[in-house]
Amino acid sequence: MSITFLDPPEKKLLHFLNENYPFLFEENGNPLGDLVKDLRVDFTNLFVLSSPPYESVLLDESGFLNSKVTDNVNDFFRHSGFNPSSKNIGQKFHSILSMDHISVELEFMSHLAKNQHKDLINKNEQEYYKSLDLSSKFLDNHLLRWVPIYLTAIERDSKTFFYKELCKWAQNYILDDRKYIEEITKRN
Repeated sequence: MSITFLDPPEKKLLHFLNENYPFLFEENGNPLGDLVKDLRVDFTNLFVLSSPPYESVLLDESGFLNSKVTDNVNDFFRHSGFNPSSKNIGQKFHSILSMDHISVELEFMSHLAKNQHKDLINKNEQEYYKSLDLSSKFLDNHLLRWVPIYLTAIERDSKTFFYKELCKWAQNYILDDRKYIEEITKRN
């Protein structure tokens, strides 16, 4: 999901998404070739010209990138052992201006989920709950403070079915993830 907020999707990614997440596409909608062009235009209008997807731009009173809000995100990543500049992660993020971009924050949540899965398989309960706690804190202190409002506005302004549905999906996913984590932690 994180990559879809980074750049407009190309045909290869659209084919993958259409096969695995068909709800993102209109039935009998544009052929993928035409859709690529429409999505580039919509992406540029939504995420470049209108409202850059950075936590600091929306939450810091200065409205600037790389502010105290960004420092807090970077500190959270560092303390959690997540390095968005690492070789296998950072190649995706070559075009971003600040590490509090929505795609990096969503990638961080994916990183934590992968760790949780690995900890469950290895029956490492202590690390599993530690990672769940990190997910919970990051959601509460970062993603949930700005992403739901941001995605609601982007959904409203979008001209394409794809971005409208992507915003709904991402928003529901984040909210459901928080509920899921809360249910698990209440049981223990």
